[in-house]
Amino acid sequence: MNCAGNMVEISVNSCQAHRASSVHRSNKAGFTLLELMIAFVIFSVGITAATQAMVSHFQLLSIQEQRVAAAQNCEGLLGEIRRTRDTLADAAPGAFPANLVAVWLDGWQTTAGSNRVSLTNEQLSITYVDADANPLQVRVTSSWADIRGRQAVLMLSTVITDE
Repeated sequence: MNCAGNMVEISVNSCQAHRASSVHRSNKAGFTLLELMIAFVIFSVGITAATQAMVSHFQLLSIQEQRVAAAQNCEGLLGEIRRTRDTLADAAPGAFPANLVAVWLDGWQTTAGSNRVSLTNEQLSITYVDADANPLQVRVTSSWADIRGRQAVLMLSTVITDE
């Protein structure tokens, strides 16, 4: 029957064709909810990984900046030792290394609030391999608390002579 109440002959093929055409969607219909959720999950995982990578990068960058600062502090202290050597060589020629070791004692360390340090809880120390040797092998060590709260150590070693 059709809408007017008349008997209409409907073939099985025409019903199947009608169903197929009503189920078929066009290419412009958009995305399904499942496709959107999968895309959102993939996007979220990517953003999370990128964010974690950036955080790790900035932490490593900060640690590297601390290492550079510690190396500069050690180099500055070695510069002071060399200037002391030059001053003492003019005042008392031939007394090297005893006069230098008397000023910069083996095991010397910075005191709290020293202007020689720039890092959190940084401690500078001086040690000699052999305090009576000429050339004098000097080791300057910097230890500090890094950004993660761990103890970090950097040591510079050089040889100083009386000439």
